[in-house]
Amino acid sequence: MQEAAEALLTPTMRGVLERIRRARLAPFHTLTPQQARVAYENGAEMLDLPRAPLPRVENLRVPGAAGALGARLYAPSIDPGLPLLLYLHGGGFVIGSIETHDSLCRQLASRSGGAVLSLDYRLAPEHRFPAAHDDTTAVLRWLFAQGAAALGCDASCLEAARPAADDDDSAAGPRRTLDDLRQHRLPSGRRIVDAGNLLPHAMRGADAGPDAIFLAAHQLVDDLR
Repeated sequence: MQEAAEALLTPTMRGVLERIRRARLAPFHTLTPQQARVAYENGAEMLDLPRAPLPRVENLRVPGAAGALGARLYAPSIDPGLPLLLYLHGGGFVIGSIETHDSLCRQLASRSGGAVLSLDYRLAPEHRFPAAHDDTTAVLRWLFAQGAAALGCDASCLEAARPAADDDDSAAGPRRTLDDLRQHRLPSGRRIVDAGNLLPHAMRGADAGPDAIFLAAHQLVDDLR
């Protein structure tokens, strides 16, 4: 049955599965959270496109709900006033980091023409729910109030996104915050939009091809503008 299922895959995906088998990686559920994070980071780019060079990549500290958090800004140009996407990495709130999603964020910025801010929110079990939601809320409010402008981006073109595979309660914090921010009057009729589950999980894979990222990224910027 497994052979029949794999026959339906593209050659690229069959190659990925074969590399995973050869690596003999332990399943995440058999590891401690700390071990799983290391394993995830070591294998994160197996499915990713190459890291795209960008004219602006900056490691930052931003105000979270309980202190400063790490973040990384990606921008395809040094022009001011770019739309801004706050990207929340996947990993079920336990694993994942800026590094594991670096390639994806570079592709989003490169192909969309907008800036991307990737956030290292607090992870469980060290920081129990709703720590990650609280961090997202705090950073979104900071971006809207002053942070986006300080980064040279447009606060009225602000969005949050996360991988589809984590689209359960992970959307609740950003959506609640965006709903709150929509109550504010924005200058010149600009608006904050909710792209919802804009980024399909399959888009992360190299098998999806660059066109998938190109289309989704441009949909994001068209919505923002």
